[in-house]
Amino acid sequence: MIVIPVRKYGPSHQRNKIRRQVKEIWRVEKINFSPGFDFAFVVYPKKVLDHATQKKELLDLFSQAGVYPQSSEL
Repeated sequence: MIVIPVRKYGPSHQRNKIRRQVKEIWRVEKINFSPGFDFAFVVYPKKVLDHATQKKELLDLFSQAGVYPQSSEL
């Protein structure tokens, strides 16, 4: 798993913060993912979201991709 915030995301401390947040979501949820996949996240600037909202959006994207069970399956 790799997280790559684009340079236009902001100063280095903001890029590092979003990188840490995505990696933490991954660390906590990785036992629920389908095995055998590698992930690369390219993060673009957007309105700053709280951690709970970021987690929900990422898990929704993973569900749409078919690598994470739907919330009803957990």
